[in-house]
Amino acid sequence: MPILMLFFMLAFQEEITSETLETNTVQDRFQQAVKIYNSVQRDQSRELFEGLANELESREELSEDERVILTESFKFLGVLSFPDGTRDYFERLIRFDSAYEVSPNDLPPKIVTVFDALKKSMVATLEIKATDAATFAPLTDVTLWVDGNYVGKLSGEGVFDILAGTHQVELRKINYSTYESPVEVSPGDKIQLEGSLARTAAELVFTTSPPEVDVFINDQPVGSTNQPLRFDYRAEIRKLGVAEEDAGSTQIHGLELGTYTVRFEKPCYKSAVFSIPVEELKETLIKPIRLEPSEAYLNVTTPKQATGIVFLDQTRIGILPVSSYKVCPGDYTLRVKFSDGEFVKRLTIGDGETRDISAEPLPSIAWFGLMSRDEGDPPQDPDEMIKSLKSWNVIDVDPYDANRVPVNPFAILFNAENDTISDEGRAALTRHLRMDLYAAARVVRKKVVIRHLEVAFWTPLSDKIRVVSFDFRAFDRIRQLLANMDGMPPLTQPWLGIQAGKMEGVPGCRVLAVSPASPFADKVGRGDIITRINGVPLRNPGELERPSSPDRVTLEVNGTTLSAAAIGTIAEVPFDPETYCPQALLAMFEKLSKYNPDPLVRQSALFNQARYQLFLGDYKEAFDIFSTMTLSMNYGVNQGTLFYYQGLCFQRLKLATEATSAFTQVLSFKNATLFNAYGPQAAFWAENELKNTNF
Repeated sequence: MPILMLFFMLAFQEEITSETLETNTVQDRFQQAVKIYNSVQRDQSRELFEGLANELESREELSEDERVILTESFKFLGVLSFPDGTRDYFERLIRFDSAYEVSPNDLPPKIVTVFDALKKSMVATLEIKATDAATFAPLTDVTLWVDGNYVGKLSGEGVFDILAGTHQVELRKINYSTYESPVEVSPGDKIQLEGSLARTAAELVFTTSPPEVDVFINDQPVGSTNQPLRFDYRAEIRKLGVAEEDAGSTQIHGLELGTYTVRFEKPCYKSAVFSIPVEELKETLIKPIRLEPSEAYLNVTTPKQATGIVFLDQTRIGILPVSSYKVCPGDYTLRVKFSDGEFVKRLTIGDGETRDISAEPLPSIAWFGLMSRDEGDPPQDPDEMIKSLKSWNVIDVDPYDANRVPVNPFAILFNAENDTISDEGRAALTRHLRMDLYAAARVVRKKVVIRHLEVAFWTPLSDKIRVVSFDFRAFDRIRQLLANMDGMPPLTQPWLGIQAGKMEGVPGCRVLAVSPASPFADKVGRGDIITRINGVPLRNPGELERPSSPDRVTLEVNGTTLSAAAIGTIAEVPFDPETYCPQALLAMFEKLSKYNPDPLVRQSALFNQARYQLFLGDYKEAFDIFSTMTLSMNYGVNQGTLFYYQGLCFQRLKLATEATSAFTQVLSFKNATLFNAYGPQAAFWAENELKNTNF
């Protein structure tokens, strides 16, 4: 609210009291002073006005509101000091603002008379004109400065009051040179002055529909068409059939002669680029620019039927699946919230583009933090390390918040008997926190002086808690473990179906066998020599198992180049607790088996989830998965591999008859392998188990 309007409102308030207010800003203190001035305790406002006047008068720069407060404070002090001190305050007011006027409607006539007489004895009148040095035409929007202080604005000409004395007068206008002239005036003088300003730069005037379009000149931002439509553009805008409120203008100043590349940008509109020559130092009105709307579309699905709420940046746009959702081209953060996780992805969508996104939630960690620092700080903050994981949603949980965690999570995770969580502990952690993985850390001393960071991991998919100890002197191990947790486990492997052997003294490898299902079955035969793979010399047979570009593999066979697409197969992720945290991988396998867009990855993730549960001792859970899966491929990890692992589960559960039946079924799948499609035959190992009379 403007200060003057506030003053007039306060002046007519009724029943104003002089209660003390807690105020801090200049505006607040001025309002309080005016309230007291209009009350029965009027004289008590003098101290407040005096403090404001002294404070503001000492400042080098004042805002517009502060200038008004200073002049009004001088005026009130002049009234409160009548008659003896009035002239002193009015003189300070006139010296600050020589154009200030008082009215009988505002102050008593006797005080107005004092002010007018004093001003007449202090000021002179300056009549001034401003013209263009080249055309002699009157100039508008020219500012008058006296002794470096702003006095006012004139359009062609103007009349101003200035203090008597010797002054330096300046006329300033953007894109023009500054006119300077000394003047000496006495009280009551009326002098005339004409200033001629020479143009020094050109200016371009742009109008766009829609308004508020960003303008760039030579790739540098110079402004926005956020000003009201200029009068001289109205006819042109009407010709375009555009309402005046749907257009905006802007002026770009300070341009030298030359040719400029001008770009116009606004979200949800196509950019427009023009080359504009500036051949004269003048104001040039550019024809109105109309931007065309720009749009794109977004489709969001998930590989498995599931309910998810979809957000684009902070806006909810629907529930899965989302089809043909119209968006403006640009950068976004897509977020899909599932009941058992969350999917987050940064998107850049181009004009006219339709983006198809398959959303799969990331597994979530409930991180309880570091229990105690009594034993010293680790070399790196575990909290920072855990929260930096990119493939996980890390939820920071206060372990002492009894509303979320009704028990001590550190006691459950670090003091489990035989590293197995109890039913009570499982229920206590999962009742309120539906997470895929639970983790906590503590610092302990071992061998008296050697400190370790212990990190506990547990997933509800297993009864086993994994506690890993990291020596402070070899702290890189935890960083490597977390990096392995954060990456995509090797769930698939490309398969060429070629067995080869290395020959002494001969470049390349000799083909020993080719599977009938190989993509090269009709191109490569036993005895052929393969010298290159994907353009690189073949050094050993193992390189055929790991082609650098599995989508399309090129082989040089007997001097002829052959190509085919490798076949994707299931691979067993090594169970290596020192390299991969089993509980973390279990949680990731579970999410990948549900939501990964690749069906082969989903199958492999479920298969490996069962393997990890078997190795962790969760035999029943492992068997439930192995016995309900179907792997229809006739080579590599297939149905025979599943029967082999079912037999292992029955062994651990001490069900000999069922184990024998499962191992016997493996013998029917001669092409089934373990580890990956190049691994040992499952039937060979099943026969060994059948010969073992001790299971």
